[in-house]
Amino acid sequence: MTIVFDTADYDIKCSPVGVGKDPDNSPEYSAGNGNQGRSGNTLGPEVPRISTDKVSVKKSDSFNLTAVVNDQGRGGNDIIQAQWSSNKSTNRAPNRRSNMSASDGEFDQPKEDVNRSIDTAGWATGHHELSIRGTDGNLTQGPTNSTIVNIAPLASAERAQIVSSRKTRNNDGDGVQDTVKFTLENTGSSPVSIQNITIRDAENFQVDQVGNGSTVFNRGWSWDDAGPEIVSSRTGSLYDSTDGPVPLRTTVQLQSNEVVSDGEQTEYTITEFRDNRFGGFGSNEDPGSQVTLTLGFEDGSEKTVTLDNL
Repeated sequence: MTIVFDTADYDIKCSPVGVGKDPDNSPEYSAGNGNQGRSGNTLGPEVPRISTDKVSVKKSDSFNLTAVVNDQGRGGNDIIQAQWSSNKSTNRAPNRRSNMSASDGEFDQPKEDVNRSIDTAGWATGHHELSIRGTDGNLTQGPTNSTIVNIAPLASAERAQIVSSRKTRNNDGDGVQDTVKFTLENTGSSPVSIQNITIRDAENFQVDQVGNGSTVFNRGWSWDDAGPEIVSSRTGSLYDSTDGPVPLRTTVQLQSNEVVSDGEQTEYTITEFRDNRFGGFGSNEDPGSQVTLTLGFEDGSEKTVTLDNL
């Protein structure tokens, strides 16, 4: 038998069928959601308590959703199911209800504590309304109860990843590999803005400064500025010192706004690592196979990375 429904509301009742004998049913009809069932109960279990272990969750992290589902005083049937859903479409819960677990391992009581660990990978940032409803042994679903969880975007430092690094010459004719390049990728879904860079350490213990240029004598020694110390393949010059080399472990505030859009890569160049001899105007030096630096972002987060295998 095929029953075709139009877009109207229906009150469905199903008369039990016996196999080889008359069915033992009382009342006459068995029914599901919102209708009269075996016990005559029409309320369904309530959800008096619902909570999360975190009010705000970083995107891609997990949180625990817990609730109490109670049919006591509302028919007294055992709870047989609890389900949750989110009001926003996500990869893991696209507006469909998903089952929760009984905290004691089995649905066999009129009052059950329920839980679910939820992974937020693929969730949109912002507030999500999470709803839970229960179903009792009478197949009656009760009213929903809801709570809010906020999915916070990842900090800029968590989205910014170093994908490659290398060492090269500065084309000044001395043949020294005194320049380091590294590529940063924004793996998040919103731009990151770099505000400052601190070059912390180099494997070569003689290196103590970074500066592009040379010393000149014109009525005394001075610094011949030959271009920026820090350069972006996207923006161009980010820092250009006219006062000589910059000591390592000095936080350099970038002179240009440097924004890397989501999903994009930018290569950065740090030019002319130098030694620490008297006057600060020592020769260019190979920094070695490792350079450690810290990137400071507009949102206040920082990322310290060691460029290996240079």
